[in-house]
Amino acid sequence: MTQNTMFFRRHYEFLAEQVGPLLSTPTDAERLADMLEQDNPAFKRGVFVSKAISYWEKRNLEVE
Repeated sequence: MTQNTMFFRRHYEFLAEQVGPLLSTPTDAERLADMLEQDNPAFKRGVFVSKAISYWEKRNLEVE
């Protein structure tokens, strides 16, 4: 990310909700968090990863 970019909580929540379910595996949430935490020192990595994985599970582990 460039230094001019500054994401805020609403951006991280959007990414967790919209991108989280699209990840190949839940561990990809950790990789995404690696990139995001470089942008904002106040980034709450644990919260983001937990939410992204939760959204991933809702989409990918639904019982048919």
